[in-house]
Amino acid sequence: MSRILIAVFIIIGVLIPSAACLAWFYSQRVLPVVDGMATVSSLTNPVEVRYDERGVAYIQGRSELDVYTAQGFATASERMFQMDILRRNAVGELAEMFGSGSLEHDKLVRNLGLKRLAREEFKKLPATMKDDLLAYCKGVNDYIESSSGKMPIEFFLLGIQPRQWEPEDTLAILKYVQYEEDESWQLDDLRQRVIEKCGDKLASTLFEQNLKGTGVGSDSPSPSLPPSVKSPKLVSDATAFLRTRGPLPSSLPIWGSNAWAVSGANTDSKGCMLAFDSHNAFTSPDRYYMCSLETPFSHAVGATLPGVPGIIAGRNDDIAWAATVMHADTQDLVIEQLSPQFPGKYKVPGGWDMMKESSEDIAIRFGRPYTLRSLSTKHGSVLLQNESTAVCRNWTGYDSKELVLKYILAINKAKNWQGFNDALASYSGTPHTFIYADRKGNIGYHVAGDVPIKTSAGSTVTPGWNGAADWQGLVKFDDLAHGFNPPQGMVVADNPQFNNAGSYNNPLRAIRVADVLSGYKQSSQRIGLPEMALLQGDVAASFAPLVKKELEQSVARSQVIDDFQTSALGDMKKWDGNLTADSTAATIYESFIRTLTRRVLEPRLGSKMTQEYLEHWPRWTIFTQKLLKDQPKEWLPPEERTFDTFFITTFAQSLKNIRLPAKNEDVTKISWQSLHQIRFRPMLSVDGLAATVIGPLFNISPVGVGGDQDSVNACNVTASVDPWNYSCDSGPSMRLLVDMSDLDKLYGSLALGQSEHLFSPYRTDELKNWLRLEPHAIAFSADQLGKQQQHKVNFSN
Repeated sequence: MSRILIAVFIIIGVLIPSAACLAWFYSQRVLPVVDGMATVSSLTNPVEVRYDERGVAYIQGRSELDVYTAQGFATASERMFQMDILRRNAVGELAEMFGSGSLEHDKLVRNLGLKRLAREEFKKLPATMKDDLLAYCKGVNDYIESSSGKMPIEFFLLGIQPRQWEPEDTLAILKYVQYEEDESWQLDDLRQRVIEKCGDKLASTLFEQNLKGTGVGSDSPSPSLPPSVKSPKLVSDATAFLRTRGPLPSSLPIWGSNAWAVSGANTDSKGCMLAFDSHNAFTSPDRYYMCSLETPFSHAVGATLPGVPGIIAGRNDDIAWAATVMHADTQDLVIEQLSPQFPGKYKVPGGWDMMKESSEDIAIRFGRPYTLRSLSTKHGSVLLQNESTAVCRNWTGYDSKELVLKYILAINKAKNWQGFNDALASYSGTPHTFIYADRKGNIGYHVAGDVPIKTSAGSTVTPGWNGAADWQGLVKFDDLAHGFNPPQGMVVADNPQFNNAGSYNNPLRAIRVADVLSGYKQSSQRIGLPEMALLQGDVAASFAPLVKKELEQSVARSQVIDDFQTSALGDMKKWDGNLTADSTAATIYESFIRTLTRRVLEPRLGSKMTQEYLEHWPRWTIFTQKLLKDQPKEWLPPEERTFDTFFITTFAQSLKNIRLPAKNEDVTKISWQSLHQIRFRPMLSVDGLAATVIGPLFNISPVGVGGDQDSVNACNVTASVDPWNYSCDSGPSMRLLVDMSDLDKLYGSLALGQSEHLFSPYRTDELKNWLRLEPHAIAFSADQLGKQQQHKVNFSN
């Protein structure tokens, strides 16, 4: 070994431990004060903040303004770096922190105009809610000012300090969440390309609707496409631009979340019960933050987003609430025809209109500012253009009336079903199914949000010049699905009966929840919180019996299998159909359905488009289920003669796809959790040499989990071009359980914990309990808080 190489190893051996020691001392210095006194200069009156054994903050003050100020300070003290990343991600300021590598993301966000929309929304907030938001901002800024030189270690490593928090930052974060949840444009683009490659019939089968091509993605003229318009390369470049991401991983919103409520007549406590788990990307820290906000006049407890005042999902003295994304078609990709004679003009029905233009500078660390010129039509911001054509993305979120914060602050104070609906009536964001329960025994649901009324062309890339892309208004609030105290005694979000908003959600999880709850009712067994928690962790495979039956029948009819397949099939026969972490049959099942689907689709769509279909169409397993059940000959791969042989050869390939990553020939010894593992992505993601020194400080060891995207405990399987990749990057990162019969029957859990600080005791302390489905009791009453309190700090000015 050369001396230089030895020297390098010595340096690394010294550098990494030294860095770890430095990180430990610095991180201890910046941990928030949780006992004694803390100065929060914007407070009018003192506020008491108590912490329980999991670091949940219980904030008590004399006025709502003081409580919101304290919430801003307390949240920032635990999540300031995450908050700064979230707002930079939302307003397009990542390049200012990370340099030119983040410029494309900033260009996209500035092009969408989220900060401008947030500024306009703030103007429209009621005066009292403006005051609430400003109070929260003051609390965040009090923390920034009082912690100069003692910010989280990520700021130290980057050599940067956060700027002051502004109201537009909070509203832009909420706007970006809406944007992320609303990406139905990806399906418009995908449907269009599937039609072009395979025809209307195949595309209609894959997407479960009657589709017709518009011609906008073809080089040859069509009746709907003027010869002057050339779009294929432009559309693909525009969609690539839209897929630009910053350092934050996508939350993969296509999988949705779970929420349901059960009436008191069906529970053991005689009180209504509500369950909610929010499915998001697994990040470090968690997406949500738990807290309690109490004044002499109001009290709300539950989960919120760092950077946002109030409680987003939880309960108050009278009601409990939660919401899941509907995934309605709220966007269109639109092709505009530009004037060859008059720059800036685009064709509309009956004539020409002028595009709007704006420009702004984007700061770039270690580089010159970039001046961004943005154009927009009546169909939204122009993503890309050439001399004859522009590509826009229309979105309900471009309307600045989307007062999401107004809804949040209003529902925190709702006292009954009427107050719940009054709060929802002001909500005009991404369509959600909102679930309700109250202390008087009532349950209900209401879909709310902006659902555009479209022409039939709205499912593919749409021409803008002939009126096909023009929306005909929005579905009225009262016309969206809703119900109060339904006769079945339960409400389940994503239940197909709620789908009058054009949702493309996969209903398998909701159907499973409804079946289990109905089973309890039919057996006259009253449901308790243990049963609700057990259902949150349910990992039943959606069509395991069908897979087992078809495999067994195919083998019986052919008798052509080897010893490996015989052993694996025996494992499947004994399987109970649950995707538990330690199950080996679960591994075989998951590999089989994915291998089967790819073998059918790749000869027709190609590998890349098949990957996109599996990644962006949440109902792909329903297509797979129909393949197994109906066995349509037109879908049989060209190299196969019968479905029996197809299933057997697919089974053989799926076993190979398990053995390769596990490096084990005996698939009956390969547990699902050994391949299906969560890798939590830190807010500060690093590459290159820095990853060797900095990466180990922030990385959390992967953990194996059960379930898949279709099970109630929806730990997804990442869609990957590598058939042996079964990693998990999203799932129920936050869970809530509420029994309205008792103020203190409120339970919640995060996948990791309350804090982002590197050596905080609350950074990963919830992980083991989260994996075991053991929720944390969150106090509501003073008596219960007294029992759970571990620390207390008094905030004063």
